[in-house]
Amino acid sequence: MNHKLNKIVKFEDLGTRDYMPTWDYQEALMKENLDIKVKNRDTEPEEQEITNNHLLFVEHPHVYTLGKSGHEENMLANADKLKEIEATYVKVNRGGDI
Repeated sequence: MNHKLNKIVKFEDLGTRDYMPTWDYQEALMKENLDIKVKNRDTEPEEQEITNNHLLFVEHPHVYTLGKSGHEENMLANADKLKEIEATYVKVNRGGDI
């Protein structure tokens, strides 16, 4: 187990970005940490790499998200309505209903 304590937080102001590219970026950051943890399993404690902490600020255009335990029939706006209100609809791998 890595006993090094990382108190450094990398702050990023991402500005305004679409939902999915931002989601993908967060997934990539998480994968980096998972890769470090896997590598650390076979590394002596004093040589282990510390994982990174991130604080991201972002604003994205209107979006409706449906999590893995949600029900698509609860989405009341069709594609035309979403276009009218300049919103998107995204299925994600966590969370629940719209």
